[in-house]
Amino acid sequence: MLKPSYRVQVGSEVFEPLSARMVSVRVIRSVEVPAGSCEILIDMNSRNSRMEEGDEVLIQLGYGEDLKNVFSGFVDDLENEITKVRVLGLDSASKLLNMRVNQVYEGQTAGKIVSDLAGKSGVAVGDTADGIRFPQYTVDDSKNVYEHMKDLADKCGFNLYINIENKIVFKGYEEKEPHILEYGKNIIHIEANKHEPKFTQVSVRGESPASFRGADKAHWLTKRLVEGMAGSSGNKLLIGEPTARDRDMADKMAEARLNELMRTQFGTAKIVGDADIELCDTIEIRGLRQTYMNGEYQVQSLEHILNKKEGFITIVGFRR
Repeated sequence: MLKPSYRVQVGSEVFEPLSARMVSVRVIRSVEVPAGSCEILIDMNSRNSRMEEGDEVLIQLGYGEDLKNVFSGFVDDLENEITKVRVLGLDSASKLLNMRVNQVYEGQTAGKIVSDLAGKSGVAVGDTADGIRFPQYTVDDSKNVYEHMKDLADKCGFNLYINIENKIVFKGYEEKEPHILEYGKNIIHIEANKHEPKFTQVSVRGESPASFRGADKAHWLTKRLVEGMAGSSGNKLLIGEPTARDRDMADKMAEARLNELMRTQFGTAKIVGDADIELCDTIEIRGLRQTYMNGEYQVQSLEHILNKKEGFITIVGFRR
């Protein structure tokens, strides 16, 4: 029989089943939400006073001695209750939200821009792909660094998130060996919905450089239209994108947006706790009577919960 276990470290304090009384642990991470977060509820005792804002937080969950990292970050807030202390933590994406930069990039790929912005924000860089190369790209303080990174991810059709090592990931989805979620085995509850896309064509319109000799020109002295297309029929979504300097760039941006619009099936699965599943992993759902729900999906969000009432459960958000 599976016996849920944990190891939670907050600063110099370590909480384990035999050494401290942990009331509950909750971890939330998502591709769609900028910063991952955690909430730790601990019985109050004299040792808790040594925890402070800014302390490093590491949460490991699993079964028996088989524990896996599910959160790495720092203490954002401490809430002292009558008999308990509530620790609220964030991962390094919060640094991106608090940073604003004014910078002009010449002849850089989206991946290089993201890596530079991460460095300016003090966030480590993990797996990044190049994506689109921009002859000129301007980052200003009208948006925070995360918002600029997300804009670049959307243009390239990439995912942007902080991995379990607290590093930036900026790349497209790649199918992996799937984690199997099967009705009657590890699925407790599942919900999914499917809808028809509102748009099946995308047009991205920008402006071309004066010489019409490609994307390398940074100056614009003409209003000659550059238009990229993706999709062949149906309702068309028109997007104005001034960073699209030539047809190739506009086509890539249109294709990225169309691929996003074609993701029409979403859902959440409440399963027996599984600390092995990571953001942008692949899951395979099996054994459901609603056959359209079976098959492989991309993991969009993860919520790990450990408490006395529910034990260890994981809520997986997915799409395809």
